[in-house]
Amino acid sequence: MYRTPPWVQRCADARRGRRSEVVVEGVQALKHALRFGGEPIGIWSHQPRELLRLAQTLAPDIAPTLTTALTPAQEEDIRRACGGTLPPSPVVALFRKPRWGPTAVYRARGPHLLLVGLTHPGNLGACIRIAAAFRMASVVCLGTPSPWHTLVVRAAAGLQWAIPIAYHPKEAAPSLLPKLQPLALLAATPAAQPIAPTTPLPHNGWFAFGGERHGIPQEVARFAASTYTIPMREGVSSINVASAVAVVAYLLSQQTA
Repeated sequence: MYRTPPWVQRCADARRGRRSEVVVEGVQALKHALRFGGEPIGIWSHQPRELLRLAQTLAPDIAPTLTTALTPAQEEDIRRACGGTLPPSPVVALFRKPRWGPTAVYRARGPHLLLVGLTHPGNLGACIRIAAAFRMASVVCLGTPSPWHTLVVRAAAGLQWAIPIAYHPKEAAPSLLPKLQPLALLAATPAAQPIAPTTPLPHNGWFAFGGERHGIPQEVARFAASTYTIPMREGVSSINVASAVAVVAYLLSQQTA
């Protein structure tokens, strides 16, 4: 009688948030998790030759690790480990969740990103990916999905291992926000001064973004030293939050270049 391997159940538990472990699906996310020091517990593929070919093409720097750590698996086990669907490329892995200390998250010099009330895992992951790409100091998620959710990891292309990250439920706002001091908090709000390439931005501060529907809640906005908005064509109500983060991250990178 066939028995499901223990690692499949372990992945299923991690997907439900029951472990201090993270499921990583697909070559892109796996590439960054390994490249930025992630600790793999196991890596499995139902097409090991295809996976190694992809790694040699897309990320030859991780190919030696894959060659050593990769374990062939049945396609159905991969499907079960991934919640019933096959990943975008033939690999699933289980990683230990990084442990970022308070100093790395809240006190490192540089611009920090505060994401408030985002609900879509894809948007959250895209914001993390942008923050890592533009060398922001950290990302703090307040009242969002877990940044370690499998869909968020996939959308961030595994760059959760490249930047310090913390997660807090929305109820933690009163105790969290004072921790951000003395760094300036800038909040993106509709009724604010339009931001421009010449707008001076603090290179050692917090930049807060909310979801498109509700924006920054008042209990967060009242801590802001200043607010800003991104000017857009008349009639366009909003842009995707990750696009807004990218605009500000790019302006910051140009001002610090």
